[in-house]
Amino acid sequence: MPQQTLFNTMRMSGSTWQGQRDSNPRLSVLETDALPTELYPFRREGFASIAVMPQDYTFSPWRKTVSRIPYPDPASLPEELNSFTNRLAPLNIFRMLGHAPHLVKPFVGLGTAFLQQGKLDPVTRECVILRVGYVSHAKYETAQHEAIGRKLGMSDELFEALRLEPQSDLLTHEQKLVVSFTDHLVTHAHPSDGALKPALKHFGPALLEELVLLIGYYMMVCRFLETFGVEVEEGGPKGTEIKLD
Repeated sequence: MPQQTLFNTMRMSGSTWQGQRDSNPRLSVLETDALPTELYPFRREGFASIAVMPQDYTFSPWRKTVSRIPYPDPASLPEELNSFTNRLAPLNIFRMLGHAPHLVKPFVGLGTAFLQQGKLDPVTRECVILRVGYVSHAKYETAQHEAIGRKLGMSDELFEALRLEPQSDLLTHEQKLVVSFTDHLVTHAHPSDGALKPALKHFGPALLEELVLLIGYYMMVCRFLETFGVEVEEGGPKGTEIKLD
């Protein structure tokens, strides 16, 4: 990656990067008034900041973590739920969800709809999911969807760009657009006209609604994962076992 990038030219707001690099890293917040207006048109509308990963942080999804609450014992769960989850990919997120068995099917159903019935381009979809994961620092989520992305032909260089330099020429115009819109929506529940209009023009109402719901769903997923400390499965992520069609 070039030494001089978009992000290392920006001004940091407040202190640079808080937290311990090896145990509980936190996100940097960069002021949007340092972003070029042609890439982030909503910058002109007075919004304060956008969250991104610190450039000098070496991302490693394989650091061993321990869940913050125990996984439920399958023997204590309803037989119907075990029958349902046994048909799913063996993901720890589904195991942890067993504490709220009444929500497992609805949660899985919406996620499956995005992956199997969604109309967004699959690589565009994964760019959105990964960007939400990176800015949320949700190691479990990014490990799963980097594995899925590789099956779709995405490269490690593209992952690096999505994480650190999302306006890189490695991204298509559509991918740059969805990443900038994702960044804005993650930090602003009411998106500005400057963020909304380019996305609406490009995607139209139906795909834009799918995009907004996709961002919101994976924001929820990342917060669930980080709240309960869900670990990557033994032997590596099992996200590739999710049926995508």
